[in-house]
Amino acid sequence: MYNREQILFIRPSHDHDFLFENIRKSGYNVIEPYKSNMIFFRFIRLIWFKYNFPFQKIWFKKDILKYQAKLIIIFDSLITKKYLLWLRNSFPDVRIIFMYGNLVGRASHIKANNIPKECFCEKWSYDKGDCEKYSMNYCGSSYFEHLRVNKIMPLYDVFYVGRDKGRAEYLFNLEAQLQKQRLKTYFYIVADRKYKRFFKYYYKPALKYGKICDLLSKSKAVLNIILDNQTGVTIRDMEALFNEIKLITNNKLIKEYDFYKPENIFILDENNIDEIKDFLDKPFIPVNSDIVNKYTFSNWLKRIIEAKE
Repeated sequence: MYNREQILFIRPSHDHDFLFENIRKSGYNVIEPYKSNMIFFRFIRLIWFKYNFPFQKIWFKKDILKYQAKLIIIFDSLITKKYLLWLRNSFPDVRIIFMYGNLVGRASHIKANNIPKECFCEKWSYDKGDCEKYSMNYCGSSYFEHLRVNKIMPLYDVFYVGRDKGRAEYLFNLEAQLQKQRLKTYFYIVADRKYKRFFKYYYKPALKYGKICDLLSKSKAVLNIILDNQTGVTIRDMEALFNEIKLITNNKLIKEYDFYKPENIFILDENNIDEIKDFLDKPFIPVNSDIVNKYTFSNWLKRIIEAKE
């Protein structure tokens, strides 16, 4: 078993990153992989890596070398093969986990079957489908207990926040159907990349997570629209579970999870959308606390620590 000082997380922190901020608040060391988060330098670095210019190490944040880590968990986004090899050479005897927080192939990351063998990394994912497809370890999703909100009189019936990822048209059509039933919606769509914010009129800047919590506290239900081939539950599902807020989702496989209750979770394209108002008007049925506790960040991390390849 490792103590907190022996565990190190690596993850970019731009755009009010939810995980970066809350891993640190939970008392763990978390560091960015690269120098300078200013958008200009991020663009230069992107070009540098894309065209495989020499001396890529100049971008690597050397602060990591001061940590006496025995377990490193590195999240997938923006990590290059050269960075991963440098990390292994810097920590030759450390357990390194490459954690997919995105579907394989749906983010700027190394695909699971392209991670160099000499990196000796364990590959993990929250998505069962990807784990089966790429022979990875399954970790599931988690949430931070300190983020539970104090609910007040709802202002919104359905709340959605997320990046576009090709879902905007579907979301607008769904919102129109909900509004026809005189339901009050709050849909907040963010561009997939910060520089794309001005490409479409409905894109909005990324929200700080404190603002998302504020909106959750005022909502009857949170909406989660998964991507094609996605099977795993995400932060939206966890927000609903931990805050006892109803969930509306298109993830039909959510019925396989132990926290599923039809009174709390409305599955689009399976349930009749004309019945959604009745669904929202009925009370949330509490989920057994032992089930909820399985999804805390601390228990998520404990399962990973105790697992053996």
